[in-house]
Amino acid sequence: QHAAAAVVATVGTAWLGWLAWRERRTELRLMALAMIAAVMLGFHDLAVLAGWAWPEHVFLLPFATLIVTLSFLWAIQRRYVGTVEQFQAANSQLQEDLEEQVSVLQAQNAQLREAERQQALLLE
Repeated sequence: QHAAAAVVATVGTAWLGWLAWRERRTELRLMALAMIAAVMLGFHDLAVLAGWAWPEHVFLLPFATLIVTLSFLWAIQRRYVGTVEQFQAANSQLQEDLEEQVSVLQAQNAQLREAERQQALLLE
């Protein structure tokens, strides 16, 4: 049972490492490093359970879950900040477009008033 979990964790970590190497994103790299640390600490705990290590060794996998959780939280925070920055950039672009449209409409309104004024002068 523990060996199967170790194999699954190793395969999943290898896949995440390959994905991080291929996409070259900081979030994935940090998550891959955290998962590698978790797998290594898991193998340590497996060695303690199997009796390959000294019995006085402590189990380290609970610390690995903290490392993995913190790396996931950091990745989520980075994506959130990136999304907020994208929305701010889009809003500023929309604001610029709106200001441009307002100035165009004001110019057209001024031309229309001038045309109406000239037409009123011609009718007198």
